[in-house]
Amino acid sequence: IVWFLVGGWTRRLDRLVAASRRIAQGDLNTGCDDQRADEIGQLAHSYEHMRLCLRAREQEMQSLNSTLQQRVDEQTQILRSRATDLQTALTHAESANRAKSDFLANMSHEIRTPMTAILGYADLLTDPQQCETQRLNCVATIRRSGDHLMAILNDILDLSKIEAGRFV
Repeated sequence: IVWFLVGGWTRRLDRLVAASRRIAQGDLNTGCDDQRADEIGQLAHSYEHMRLCLRAREQEMQSLNSTLQQRVDEQTQILRSRATDLQTALTHAESANRAKSDFLANMSHEIRTPMTAILGYADLLTDPQQCETQRLNCVATIRRSGDHLMAILNDILDLSKIEAGRFV
């Protein structure tokens, strides 16, 4: 009888040890099936309660992890979108900078050409051997170049007003 009782307790305790090992290894789905009301049954009931609590917490952690991963993915997408927007803005700014550099190079050439004519014909006016007709041609050329230069400067001023938002 003792052998039978001790053997039954030992088997029940072995099942609890096996259940605790399964729980320790992460198997939270296999329960402890000892339904007796004695001390070993109460221990089995405590193991079962612990297993169910651990499984509920694991499921909650998986849910939280999934929610967290979703939020990380959303924020990553937002950051990627912003990075794309910044890259587009940078490309536009570089393009505008190149356009402004090209504009300044062209304007420098456009301003230099009439200015060179003005200075060259002004030098010709200082030549005492020129006749009155040649002098009048020099003055007319200086005047045309000056008018052309003034038109270019007015265009530049209009563009700067438009850019500043003050063009009326």
